[in-house]
Amino acid sequence: GLYASKGYVARHGLPNSEAELVLHRFVGVDNPDNRAPFYRWLREKVPADAITFRITDPSANISALHAGLGIGFCNTHHATQSPDLVEVFPTRPEWAAPLWIVTHVDLHRTLKVQSFLTHLKKAASDWATTCN
Repeated sequence: GLYASKGYVARHGLPNSEAELVLHRFVGVDNPDNRAPFYRWLREKVPADAITFRITDPSANISALHAGLGIGFCNTHHATQSPDLVEVFPTRPEWAAPLWIVTHVDLHRTLKVQSFLTHLKKAASDWATTCN
């Protein structure tokens, strides 16, 4: 989802529409070729000079959002656990990034891989309700 800290919102407000995005500052990736759907959307909707804090590390992204350096993307689970973050726009389907787990064909049926997948499926069973 697209979020900003309460401090950022107090200083700059929130955009009411995509047209108002040009009036705001953003946290985004430093790599212009990043293919994540949400960063492609950001590049299409926001002028490059509005991305005022560029990151190469996901933890820097979270730190920058909490510090109020701009509006940016973070996973919904983190945002719901962070009372300082405010949703800018409701989550959009075009921001979705499917998650794939790939294993070597010879390892897929091993006990350790199957145990991990069982654990992951159980842990993720409520993600749809908590992560939009």
